[in-house]
Amino acid sequence: MPHTDARTNSPSSQGRSGWRTVVTLIIVLLTLLATGTLLALYYGWGPFDGMKYDRMLLIAAPALLVLVIAGVLWLIQVAVSFRSKQRRSWWLAVAPGIVVLAAVGVFAIPAAGFDEARPEMERIAHEIVATPGSIKSNIKIGKLDISRVEQMSDGTVYFIDADTSFGSTTGWIYAPNGEPVGTRPFISLTPVGGPWYEFEYGS
Repeated sequence: MPHTDARTNSPSSQGRSGWRTVVTLIIVLLTLLATGTLLALYYGWGPFDGMKYDRMLLIAAPALLVLVIAGVLWLIQVAVSFRSKQRRSWWLAVAPGIVVLAAVGVFAIPAAGFDEARPEMERIAHEIVATPGSIKSNIKIGKLDISRVEQMSDGTVYFIDADTSFGSTTGWIYAPNGEPVGTRPFISLTPVGGPWYEFEYGS
């Protein structure tokens, strides 16, 4: 007659197993919620499309906190599972699997940005050059929110990114006459193809 461990089949053991299952499901739900929110922010899905950078941070910070909490709970669950003699549940692999799949997706399919918006930006740059002194404000080009477009004295056209972090200004420069000098020292100036440069300088 096969031997059964009374401790494994005891009501208290089954109760602990039930609680572990509930906690594991909570971890999966928290991971889904946090990862889904971060992906929606990154790709600009639904209500997050066109959202300002500071508001995105206000949503991203709690989502990251929830993800960290889920990660800590998952580590505790893994430790408890390895210490117990009961069979480990495949549900433990779901939460990290969600995070890995999300990370792979982000690397495989980057969010739309400058490359997709470039044709329209080039058209606007030519329009600005053809009309000296003209300025465009608060426009959306593809997925990019541009707070200001204007031509400088050296002939370059600046596209100021509305999603600018505190203490610095970022954006793109259309410089058909060569590398721009700028009205102030650049923190960074990166060629991004043709007459285009991505820049950052202190505000």
